[in-house]
Amino acid sequence: MKNFENTFTNLFLLAGICTLIAAQTGCQRGASVLSVDSSSQSQVEKLYPTTPAGERVKEHMHASMEHGEDAEAKYQESLTKLRAEPGAADALYETYRKIPAENFMLRTMLTEALKELRSPGALTHLNNIAREKIPADRNPENAEIDTRTDEVVIRITAVQGIAILAANRSAEAENMLLELTGNEDLTVRQMAARGYLRSPLGNVEEKLQVLRRKLPQTEHWYLTTDTTNIKQVQHPEMPKEFKLKTDNASDAPQVKKP
Repeated sequence: MKNFENTFTNLFLLAGICTLIAAQTGCQRGASVLSVDSSSQSQVEKLYPTTPAGERVKEHMHASMEHGEDAEAKYQESLTKLRAEPGAADALYETYRKIPAENFMLRTMLTEALKELRSPGALTHLNNIAREKIPADRNPENAEIDTRTDEVVIRITAVQGIAILAANRSAEAENMLLELTGNEDLTVRQMAARGYLRSPLGNVEEKLQVLRRKLPQTEHWYLTTDTTNIKQVQHPEMPKEFKLKTDNASDAPQVKKP
C-alpha cells in the first residue's frame, strides 16, 4: 500500500471531522485540506536541526512522502528508527517551530510524527501545539480555501497524540485532555473530551459528570464513549429499477438551415 496515500487518507479523515463540525455550527464556507504553501523545499531543508536527531527527523519526513509498493514498509522502518532516536521529540518540535506558518502540510506531518512517537517525551510538545491559538482564515475572499481548517487539522492531530498517551495510562496526558475541553475551537473540545472519556483511568460516569458541568448543554451530544458500527447503520432502501429520463430528440436544439 502506498504510504503517501495512507497519509492523505488520515488527513482527509481529520478534515472530514472539521467539515462535519462546520456544518453543525452553520458554517457555509468551503474548507481546504492542507493548502498549498509557498515555502521552497531547499529553504525547508535548512530548518532541520544539525544534529543526529535532526537528520533522523529529516529522513523520516522524506520517508513519509514516499510512494510506491514498498513505501509503507520504508515508512514503518523509518518510524521505528525515529522512535529509537534520543531527542527525536525535541528535534521534531524544534523543526515545527521554525517551519513557516503557511506550510500546513509539513507542520501537520511533523505533528503526526510527534503523535506516532507515542512517547512521554512528546507530550509537552503535543500539548503546546494543541493549545496554539487558531488564526483566522488567511484568505477570506477565497471561497474555495479555508486555512483555518488546515490549522484545526494540526491541532486535532496533536490532541490525538495526547489521547494515545492517556490511553496508555498517563495521568498527565488525561489532565491535559480535560484542560483542552475548554479550548476555543469546538472540534478541539470534542476530540479532547472523547480522548478524556476513553482513558482507562478513573470512572467513566464520574468523568461524564465532570464534562457535563464544564461544557454547555448544547454540546452534551458528543459526550459519549459509544462508537458507531457502520455495519449496523440502517441504509435507505434502493429501488429495484432506475428510470432515467432522456430528452426527446425533437426537443434538442435545431440548427437553422440557411
